[in-house]
Amino acid sequence: MEFETLLISKKTMKTKIIISPGFGAGFSTWNKESKESQIFLLTYPPFIDALEAGKEITPEMVETLQEEYKEKFRLGEEMDPYISTGNLKVVEVEGLFFVAEYDGYESLITLDDMFQLDKDPSISSTDEIVCSPQMTSPQHCWFDPKNTKNLAMLFRRDDSYEEEFEIAKRYFDVYTNRCAIPKDSLVIGRYSVLPFYKELEEDLIYNGSTLINSFAQHEWIASFSYYSAVKEFTPRTWTMNEFYTAEYEGPFVVKGATNSKKFQWKDLMFAADKQTAIQIAAELSTDSMIQYQDIIFREYIPLETIEYGIADLPFSIEYRFFFYKKIQVASAFYWSIAEEADKHTFPPLGARLFAQKVAGIVSDHANFYVLDVALKAGGDLSKEDDWILIEINDGCMSGLSMIDPGCFYAMLKQVLSD
Repeated sequence: MEFETLLISKKTMKTKIIISPGFGAGFSTWNKESKESQIFLLTYPPFIDALEAGKEITPEMVETLQEEYKEKFRLGEEMDPYISTGNLKVVEVEGLFFVAEYDGYESLITLDDMFQLDKDPSISSTDEIVCSPQMTSPQHCWFDPKNTKNLAMLFRRDDSYEEEFEIAKRYFDVYTNRCAIPKDSLVIGRYSVLPFYKELEEDLIYNGSTLINSFAQHEWIASFSYYSAVKEFTPRTWTMNEFYTAEYEGPFVVKGATNSKKFQWKDLMFAADKQTAIQIAAELSTDSMIQYQDIIFREYIPLETIEYGIADLPFSIEYRFFFYKKIQVASAFYWSIAEEADKHTFPPLGARLFAQKVAGIVSDHANFYVLDVALKAGGDLSKEDDWILIEINDGCMSGLSMIDPGCFYAMLKQVLSD
């Protein structure tokens, strides 16, 4: 079974769209040349006018649509787009929504539906109807006509982020050089703020611009200063000075305040006892990435694990949530390299409720941040208290894991534009 999902965004005005709510063939979802091609079909005025007037969609109208479509999106191609007219319906929407398609049946899912699935007794808290592996396809985009001329994205290009870079340009004015950023901009860094965060902040002040997170907000996250604010939701943690007098004997997770050696889990992250933890700390203190960070020792909390990777690294049921202040921007399964990752695409109810509770605290200290939350071993997916906060990261430097880039940048733009 496959779910195909088209994502659209409109702001304050209501929009009329065409969907095909009947098994057989999709309408807009069966033609995927681009974001623009799907929007063209969704909002095609002659069909909307005819359907609202109770008139039949004639073969001549279909032929006209096909010709217009080919001229706009299939230049030089002979093949006509497939246009199904048997079950078309006009619906009016406002705000964010999905048009999801399964076996030709298109359905409308609003943003409210997306976050209130638990209110429908026919849908399990783990159902993934609104998210799917197919959402990573570049043609699944959001449409957002709102002008955001005061937003600027500073993106550090890298081969591993090239696709994300191209998608970000659909929604933001993207710059690779800080000197090119226009005056009076709100600057969203993507992989570009380190290692000279403070200097970047100072440079931007000269043209009246500000970073989405101040240097102080970044430091609150990167230095692990957030621990005191969220300690009831995350594993107990000791600094190097506190560790020697701690009564807890293990097991531990040993890491830097910001980074870890998770892909060397068995040798450089997991410690069964204090002695092993001290040995790992000594190794990390010479690591080129971690040596300038404080070493911290965290209580090892068993998590619900789906499989194991290299060096016995446990792939747990864990989700990554991006937030802007208290608003969830996007979320998805954390372990994109896990073989069973596609079975856990969309965060269940308990994870969403838990992340939102933690965001209520973190939003007092940072604007743009990531929460990684995981299910405790034996926990219930739908219960908020069975989830635990693994860590907080600066949204400017955090990877997307399994979050669809189109969804992420479209929603980020919407949130920052409101």
